[in-house]
Amino acid sequence: MHKHAQTQTQKDIFKRFEEATKKYDDKDLGETISAACTIGLITKKQKKLLQDIFREVFRNAYSHATMSKTFGETTVGVQEFTLAKSEFNSGENVDVKAMNFPLIRGLIQYVFAKEDCVPYFRSVDETVRHMLK
Repeated sequence: MHKHAQTQTQKDIFKRFEEATKKYDDKDLGETISAACTIGLITKKQKKLLQDIFREVFRNAYSHATMSKTFGETTVGVQEFTLAKSEFNSGENVDVKAMNFPLIRGLIQYVFAKEDCVPYFRSVDETVRHMLK
């Protein structure tokens, strides 16, 4: 058998993927998650997880760069400094919302993503494996 030849089963699977892509490609993610639940591919608990956590907290926050969703109420301690007569003077320590502090947002987003990625991908993997049963 030629190494590039596909079995009938593989062709059937790719045809189903193609049909699904045509049907759902331009749909809102919330609609596709609801459709998956309606036809029994995922449970109501998985639907809630996908819509409330994955879609809102991860996908929307990171993909759309929504600062309030990415950082929430996270604050960063900042030391104020002033420059007067070529001399630095320290001011008070203040807490600043991370979403309002562009100098540190990239670093905080990296830390959040690093902490969130393994549990996120494990949950996605678990959901996919459940659907394949």
